[in-house]
Amino acid sequence: MSPLGFLKRNQPETEERGRADCGFLVFENTSEVIQAEKLLKKMGWKTRVMGPPPEIRKGCDLVIEFPLIEEPFCYLAGDIGRGDGSEKLYQYLVQDLKGTDFHTIVFHYLQPHIGWHSRILSAIQKLAKKPILIADAGFMYVAKMSGRSNAYDLFTPDIGELAFLADELAPHPFYTRGFLLPEFCIKITF
Repeated sequence: MSPLGFLKRNQPETEERGRADCGFLVFENTSEVIQAEKLLKKMGWKTRVMGPPPEIRKGCDLVIEFPLIEEPFCYLAGDIGRGDGSEKLYQYLVQDLKGTDFHTIVFHYLQPHIGWHSRILSAIQKLAKKPILIADAGFMYVAKMSGRSNAYDLFTPDIGELAFLADELAPHPFYTRGFLLPEFCIKITF
């Protein structure tokens, strides 16, 4: 199998042209297209066999179109500080993750709850392939407080969160020792 080329389309999305951020695999004959499509689908790629755009018509009357960028998927739950939205999302994820094949999961602004955090990690461990795990905001806190921060591939802290993560004695971000940037710390004595 020898593709003639790989092209990226930089045109706006249209119905007959497909998505704007797609690439094409161009082949010399139809049998190569069929072999490549089978292989790509087996590897989990989302592909579409179609006629080539007029500007790249050569040899074969078919090309394989595929996404260059995987589209993000988002779970969104409202929460006004009581934790009810976060808890509903925790419950849903524990049940729903087993039916997914996410490459990367980012946990962002969920209220920290060690019990639910442990259930989510258990659900992730049961997946066929472990996704890349990224924790941000409150989820970094629960990862550290639970003693399971090593399950994550990346934390994305702001400066205050960085101080908490670096302070092995701090049980909560409010109680960090402030040793990361001492020139910005104010000492209050009573």
